[in-house]
Amino acid sequence: MDETTYWQLHGLGGEAVEEARLSDAARLFAAAEAEARRLGKPALADRAFCNQAAVRYREGPATGIREGLSRILGSSPDARARELAAYNLAVLFRRRQRLGVARFYGETALRQACSLGEGSIQAVCLDFLGRLRIQEGWTSEGVALFERSLEAAQGEVSVRRALTLCNLAYCSSVAGRRSEALRLLEEGLKSFARRPSALYEPGIRLNAGFTLLEAGEPEAALANGRHALDQCAVESFGGEGKYALYLVGEALVQQGNRHEAKEHFVQLQQRYYPQIPDLPDLLLSCRTHVFLNWLA
Repeated sequence: MDETTYWQLHGLGGEAVEEARLSDAARLFAAAEAEARRLGKPALADRAFCNQAAVRYREGPATGIREGLSRILGSSPDARARELAAYNLAVLFRRRQRLGVARFYGETALRQACSLGEGSIQAVCLDFLGRLRIQEGWTSEGVALFERSLEAAQGEVSVRRALTLCNLAYCSSVAGRRSEALRLLEEGLKSFARRPSALYEPGIRLNAGFTLLEAGEPEAALANGRHALDQCAVESFGGEGKYALYLVGEALVQQGNRHEAKEHFVQLQQRYYPQIPDLPDLLLSCRTHVFLNWLA
């Protein structure tokens, strides 16, 4: 049977994701799943469900996602669908702060990716595991996983590779390796400029901003922080919006603009920490960025 319609819907869904049109992406992937089932192609239907799930849990709580992904991981005959299911389960549990379970599924996804023999898929799994290890407090292991991710995607131009380069840049900056951090950051930003994505731009800009803040470049850090705020609605991007407000405020303090800095810290407190009314004054009085790892 002709799969043309399925692949058209799949491609349009991918474009919508890159442009951060998540509702459109969910609708297109759902249509792709329905088309695959009409054609009697369960493997393609499973892939489309996984793609749809990745969008739906980013938008907010959604019923049936975990159960559907677990079913695909346990019973789908398609190795790529099983890899997608494991990866999305890993991301889902990380969002719920169940890091041990997230690591189990992330490692499962990596094994599936290795069995497929596709370096780009392995690179995505390794980058995820790197961020997860840093979140768990194992920075050196996280850095090693980022380096493996770059090796797996050697020569590839992708937004994921750009993110990994920027992740490494931030880690180098935190470790005090300023020249290495700036070199990696420049490479990452150049790579991103070749394959831009509205969905991932806030994360790229935040990585750049925090790297530059650690490197003693508050003006450049501020520019990237403002860019991150401009690129996303704070309410829609959750943690990215939270970190953008913090980054802009911290960079303004370092530039001596305490009044505008406080305005951003007040927004941060009201949106995300209503239970801590003294947070703006605390952030103004202490340079807290040295205790914060934004990747965690």
